[in-house]
Parts: sequence; structure tokens; C-alpha cells
Amino acid sequence: MVLAERVLQMADDLYEEPNLYIPPLTPREEYEKEIHECVEWRASQPLYWHTVFKKGIDIETFAFTLLPEETRQKLVN
Repeated sequence: MVLAERVLQMADDLYEEPNLYIPPLTPREEYEKEIHECVEWRASQPLYWHTVFKKGIDIETFAFTLLPEETRQKLVN
């Protein structure tokens, strides 16, 4: 009996429509993601990072400048 229930559950799962909606990131989440990507980039490409930027570059400020204008406006307001 348990096996039959399991098979029915698997069939239901197979034919169920998936929820493909992915909620958008909040402006704060976008900013934190950008900071994380900048930190990873600096760690993986230190020579390139130091060639492009002077010592003491503020990663948070740099990440902020990479955000879309709309996101920056939402974070400032």
C-alpha cells in the first residue's frame, strides 16, 4: 500500500506545473550581491585589480557605482 501511494505521489509531482516565478531582488539584495561579486573578483584577479585601482579602493563604493541608476536611487532615498 505504501509503494502505491508513493507511485501516485511521484506521478502527481511529475505532472504538476512548476512555479517558475523567481521574485526579483530587493535593492539592498542587489547591492549586497554586487559587493560579494566585487570581493570575489578582487580575490580571483589580484594583479588586475591592483593594476586598475589604487590601494585602498572602497569596494562598497565601487559596487554601488556598478548598480543600475534605478537601484541606486532606491537605496539613496
